[in-house]
Amino acid sequence: MKTARNEALAWMAGFVDGEGSIFLSDGAYGNGKRQLKPHLEVSNTKRVSLERFQQYFGGSIVHYRRKNPHHKDLYIWIVAHQKAALALSQLLPFLIIKAG
Repeated sequence: MKTARNEALAWMAGFVDGEGSIFLSDGAYGNGKRQLKPHLEVSNTKRVSLERFQQYFGGSIVHYRRKNPHHKDLYIWIVAHQKAALALSQLLPFLIIKAG
């Protein structure tokens, strides 16, 4: 149902606005020419929150164990290149902070 999908995208956009990073990486890819490629990352201490991103857009979830026992472990969902561009194109209508 389109409404349920829009609700999910709006929920994810809120996470991106609050806990996400959008950036371009500069490097040589495949053909050796320098290119800018989009990256999208969202971090949280609850892996389950990031699994929805992975279900919708693919990418990877990385687990960082904290050395300080008073700090919770951190999970980061990472998607890059074409998958990041697709995710951003779908999230953009719902972004508030990072849309500007």
